[in-house]
Amino acid sequence: MKAIFSTLVFFMLLQALSAAEEDDSFDANEDGPSRILIEEEPQEAAAPSSPAAEEPPPSLTGEWGGVRTKMRDNGFEISSYLVMDDIWDLHGGESPGPSSGGFEYLFDLNLKVTSEPLFHYPGGTFLVDFESHRGHNSSAENVGSLIAVDAMEAPPYNALFAFWYKQVFGEDRFWFLVGKSDAYDNFSSKTHCAFFLNSGFTFLPTILFFPTSPEPAMSAIASLRFIKGISATFGVFDGSLANGFRTGQAGIFGHFFNHLTSHAFLIGEADFQWAWGNYVGRLGIGAWGNTANFKRFNGTTKSGTGGPYLTFDQIIYKPADEGEEASVFFIYGSANPSLSLVHRYFGAGFVWQGIMGWRMDDLAGFAMGYSALTSDADVGFKQSHETVFEFLYQWHITPWVYFQPDFQYVVHPGGEDLPNASVLLLRLFFKL
Repeated sequence: MKAIFSTLVFFMLLQALSAAEEDDSFDANEDGPSRILIEEEPQEAAAPSSPAAEEPPPSLTGEWGGVRTKMRDNGFEISSYLVMDDIWDLHGGESPGPSSGGFEYLFDLNLKVTSEPLFHYPGGTFLVDFESHRGHNSSAENVGSLIAVDAMEAPPYNALFAFWYKQVFGEDRFWFLVGKSDAYDNFSSKTHCAFFLNSGFTFLPTILFFPTSPEPAMSAIASLRFIKGISATFGVFDGSLANGFRTGQAGIFGHFFNHLTSHAFLIGEADFQWAWGNYVGRLGIGAWGNTANFKRFNGTTKSGTGGPYLTFDQIIYKPADEGEEASVFFIYGSANPSLSLVHRYFGAGFVWQGIMGWRMDDLAGFAMGYSALTSDADVGFKQSHETVFEFLYQWHITPWVYFQPDFQYVVHPGGEDLPNASVLLLRLFFKL
């Protein structure tokens, strides 16, 4: 906790000094505050749009004296990030108190190799990704919630998180991917949900044993764009997590080539995208299934299970040529109530980027997630649902670090008769 606050204070001072140096960029005659633009070049002087000419994303460690730039020009890109979260159960839940909660961190280091500069053919990408995570299960130990209040919560691990090759054909009209991957990267992904920390907004709890963090898996994925704005993506993953095999810790192949038909995780999604001027929207309709054997809550066995899901994003306000943007989202999923503790999930939210006017990179958001719990008598939940309300503000201190205070109010934690919980989370994110 001290590490988060001391680091935060340092960057607050750094930003204050930067703001003082750029004070003359404000025009007192304007009707309101404006975004500060530094060394903006005229539009006609912009560099041509190509991977080698694009401005690299800002990072804490910079371009390493030009080494990163040269690597990128030759098809190699190294990137990494560090996320630190601190969690407090302020009131209610399982074990509230000023010292409750826990510290989490996730370090990610990855190398991406593109085919065109290196092998002189377009559309190929190879990615290898390593992750290290440490933390506590604060949701169960302190809050008592069924849905994790922090999507980063997981048992400690050091793992080869991803190792895949992707080939794109015909200007992204068709692509395939083979290797160890995170299913969330290509399925059930939600543009504006990603800012929220509660796990329900990131990983639908109705998708049982979804091969995502911290348990990605060996996969084969293909996607086809039929016409502009309409595409379909299908994937088969090693679904042996349903049998207790930790695919995230299993190197590359896992059990993909070992009786896959008995534990295949199958998923397909149709995506529809549209744009009315600046008002971009997206609808994803998908279904998943797993061929493994599942034990019902009454002790009997069922061969295979699955369910549908839906994701929706829509920009509802975006003035032309400005950074301000307001968006809404909706998510839904359902599962077999004799197998899944959460048999229906509804989530909806609102995100406003540039809400402060002169801080166009900052954003604020509100979301609600409703988990309908199984009524199976063998589980014996005392409540029919667990519901969370989440409020966030993401403060971009520099282009490569942001601080996010996040407040969650959990109703009926764990579906039990626990007091409703008030939870505070603090996140620091560094692009290294």
